[in-house]
Amino acid sequence: MNVAAGIKDRVVTAYNLEADRLDAHDLAAWLAWVHDEFRYEVPIPVTRDDPRAPQHSSTGFLAVETKDSVALWVSRLSPALVDAAYAENPPVRTRHFVTNVQVAKEQDHLNVTSNVLLTWGKWNEEMRFLSAQRQDVLLDDGRELTLLRRRALLDTNVIRLSHFRVII
Repeated sequence: MNVAAGIKDRVVTAYNLEADRLDAHDLAAWLAWVHDEFRYEVPIPVTRDDPRAPQHSSTGFLAVETKDSVALWVSRLSPALVDAAYAENPPVRTRHFVTNVQVAKEQDHLNVTSNVLLTWGKWNEEMRFLSAQRQDVLLDDGRELTLLRRRALLDTNVIRLSHFRVII
């Protein structure tokens, strides 16, 4: 079922705030936005001859995260521990560009698809780019939106990031 413009505007606003938080490395604020039962998946892209066949694995994943596993990551980036987080020191510079937001309302949640372009770089390294379609499930209690699930479908099977510890 299509949704009213007001709901879509709220989703776009939430995604803009999410991108700001992720790009500012404010993972603690981002984590406050996700549901306690949050699940994040990045399935392995597969190359198929038939373009109508599934382009992503249904059983293999590049990343599977929960709110608890992301919370461990956030704690590792605390001021007391960040010096030992070698992959994050110096921090990666990211920029999330979210477009093509489509919202469908179900009885108790919103199914949202969007496209994202992620730029990723470290100090003097060449900037890297990654694009994906995101398939999200958001809960809407009428006051705020909460991210319950995210599935990021990468557009390439060659990932040129030094490490893949990033929320798409």
